[in-house]
Amino acid sequence: MMNGLSDLMESVVEDEMYTKVEICKDVMKLMKLVEDHTPELSDLRKAMNI
Repeated sequence: MMNGLSDLMESVVEDEMYTKVEICKDVMKLMKLVEDHTPELSDLRKAMNI
């Protein structure tokens, strides 16, 4: 089970269509979504200078 999962993760990471830039964009979207509900995260994001 775990081997299948790690293989899947590797294939996703190796997939040229899903670049680090897109991962960063997804993380930013997620942070923004949570930030709307959590004011403290806004301060954290500013401290991280993102």
